[in-house]
Amino acid sequence: MSEHPVPPSFDLPPGRHEFHKERLMTQIDDSTRTRTPRRSFFLRPAFALPALALLAAGVTGVVVTQRGGDSAPAAITEPAQFADPDAGSPNGVNQLVNRMVLVAATRKEGVAPTGDWVYINSKSTNIFIRGNADNGEEKQVSTVSDRETWNSLDGTRGWLIQSGVDQKAGGETLDGPGGGTLNGPSYNFLAALTTDPDALLAQIHTETKGMGNGPDSEAFTTIGDLLGESYPPAALYPALYRAAAKIPGVLVVDDAVDASGRHGIALARVDEIGNRVELIFDKKDYTFLGQRSVRTTDDADGIKAGTVTFSSAILARALVGEMKQVPAN
Repeated sequence: MSEHPVPPSFDLPPGRHEFHKERLMTQIDDSTRTRTPRRSFFLRPAFALPALALLAAGVTGVVVTQRGGDSAPAAITEPAQFADPDAGSPNGVNQLVNRMVLVAATRKEGVAPTGDWVYINSKSTNIFIRGNADNGEEKQVSTVSDRETWNSLDGTRGWLIQSGVDQKAGGETLDGPGGGTLNGPSYNFLAALTTDPDALLAQIHTETKGMGNGPDSEAFTTIGDLLGESYPPAALYPALYRAAAKIPGVLVVDDAVDASGRHGIALARVDEIGNRVELIFDKKDYTFLGQRSVRTTDDADGIKAGTVTFSSAILARALVGEMKQVPAN
């Protein structure tokens, strides 16, 4: 077609809870660990700017800044990753999408439900700046988190197991009213979406109006979310690809790397705050691999152009017979 800081915990569980405003409030909830379980949990970047400023401006960032101490996040950390900040070309977008659509027509996934639960195994990384109070030195590191989710076809029941966050033993419930919106859609909701690319893009613009950094950026991000930690029916894939290609500013990045280190080709777009958001696909069969966000310019927090500020990888996606069942390899 998306994914909380510790001193809080650094991985966003991450839904688009009322998209950006609610996502921000969820971060605050998680930092105090008094969060009531919520329904939509997308792989999304963590935040950089102060909470009140973000809430007032409606801006989404991608960098968590931790200064004034040397405490590490709960998640595993590793050195920051880098990519070409100038990568990407508008040439070949339609040709790539045409090939993706042709291959998608041969897929059988999601044609008809073969189980009652959607299982997703995923991985994500987020950049933050860790400061040392004794010597004032700062360095960029990545937090790494692994996730497994199970959601019923109607979206009313679910379960999350996630590393690198303060979580109850065995995971936590995702039970709720159901995924009846683009904000954490259930399989049933996705199955009911239009497969006409123009109508689908119009619906996305309507439902995300006033959110994010602009209508086109939010539409592209939403398509990435729908391709990510969800289970789109086979018929929806071509519409999502073609809808993405209709958004102004879309590029092709010939070599993009997901959070698990897999190389692929990406549909990408640079947003209004200088992040190149990449939707990464396998170069041969165009299976969706994951997402990556790359800074295209230096930013005020010291994040240099080329820094990979967020990445994700979908490691397994399947329909299974019961909650907490893991599909056979």
